Amino acid sequence: QYYTPAGKRRQSARFIIIGAILNLCLNLVLIPRFWGYGAIAASLAAETVITVLYIRYCEGYLPVKVLWTEGWRKLAAGAAMLAVIRLIDRVVKMDAAVLVLEVAAGFCTYCAVLILLRDTFLSDIVLGKILHRKKE
Repeated sequence: QYYTPAGKRRQSARFIIIGAILNLCLNLVLIPRFWGYGAIAASLAAETVITVLYIRYCEGYLPVKVLWTEGWRKLAAGAAMLAVIRLIDRVVKMDAAVLVLEVAAGFCTYCAVLILLRDTFLSDIVLGKILHRKKE
């Protein structure tokens, strides 16, 4: 959201390429030994590197303090979503219908926790649409 309007598309592309190369290298090492978990770890490591590069080179546009003050709610919602999905996994045998159930339950849990924690991003979207309808 920052790099393209700031005229830094090339720098952004470099960060993505670095992440893709890291992901490929880690996949080659981790997947044969850890299978799907190796792919997960490789993807998380690559995305973390990309994120750190974006934050490091954004020239103070996005301070780390803002990430924490706005991000902890999303982290809590993600943890709650994971707990609900893991609970469904333990209770119900996996098939296509259960997968749809897990996606729906995860989405609902994530949104509900953000609403309960009064997350500004989600509330702005919801309230913005409601207020926009009232004006019409």
